[in-house]
Amino acid sequence: MTSKQKAQNKIEIIAFIKSKGFTEDRWGNYKKSSPEKTYRFKINPNALRYEAKYSDSWIRICSGYWKDLSIENDKIKGLKY
Repeated sequence: MTSKQKAQNKIEIIAFIKSKGFTEDRWGNYKKSSPEKTYRFKINPNALRYEAKYSDSWIRICSGYWKDLSIENDKIKGLKY
């Protein structure tokens, strides 16, 4: 995957995350809260992480490198648990 393809893939995945109701916080991550839990997608230069907040800590649920991620069947494919 070229750097241009990787950048386009990242833009598409972030647009998908926004469409699911996640909002950007001041650090550039995307959060969504429910009465029970808060979830976020942590955006890193090379990877995407999906995390949940427990007490004062964030716990990784799954993650994946941008080059391995794609959107299929209304889900992000390539995230590893």
